[in-house]
Amino acid sequence: MSQHTAGPWTPHATSVAKEGKDYDYTIASVSSILPNDEARANARLIAAATTAPHECNDPTCLGAINKRKLDAFPELLINLQTLTDRLMRSFSSGYASAEDWRLINEASAAIVKATE
Repeated sequence: MSQHTAGPWTPHATSVAKEGKDYDYTIASVSSILPNDEARANARLIAAATTAPHECNDPTCLGAINKRKLDAFPELLINLQTLTDRLMRSFSSGYASAEDWRLINEASAAIVKATE
């Protein structure tokens, strides 16, 4: 896999640049035929590319970090669901504080939000 130019990339009016030691260098150009607002929006979108989840050999790359987080999500969700179910069974047959129930309810709401 080829390596991309490390971020951050900075959007400009019709281009995206990487800050260099002595000067900025262009990563991508956006069509100058487009209206200014659209060209700027496209430049911002291209500049955000390094944060999109992707495989990368650089462990400090934001996109690689985001991919690791997304890859961990299914396992985190399953474990949170299992823990919530067990705690609800345990709490319903014995003592649970209001704080315990608040945390269970928040975890349950997070599960619903994540699986909608």
